[in-house]
Amino acid sequence: MGSFMGVVGFLGFGVFIVLAILSALRKTGKAKKRLLIAAGCFVL
Repeated sequence: MGSFMGVVGFLGFGVFIVLAILSALRKTGKAKKRLLIAAGCFVL
């Protein structure tokens, strides 16, 4: 169970970092929210 949570957290971190970068480039205003989600996935 612990390794599953680690894999999900790692994949979520990568996905939301990419989404945050794309949001920052497009200036949609969602970059900060996505960075906070990525930080939560990293802690997970």
